[in-house]
Amino acid sequence: MAQDQKIASRVRDVERQLTAEFGNTLSTELISRTMRECLDEYSGARVADFVPLFVYRQTRARLTALAAGADRAIAV
Repeated sequence: MAQDQKIASRVRDVERQLTAEFGNTLSTELISRTMRECLDEYSGARVADFVPLFVYRQTRARLTALAAGADRAIAV
């Protein structure tokens, strides 16, 4: 159980980091929703130690693409 709490804490840290990075471009709701979707993909992971890292990378890639699209929409 302590391991689950540790993972949950690391996931919250990831969300804060991504919100700080993308909060000026994307809504916090979109950031949270995207992260939850990525996290759900790892719900059955046998080894959970790396889940926060994988979630961070996958979410950041998606948010980067979304932010780039938002920037293009503003420029048009």
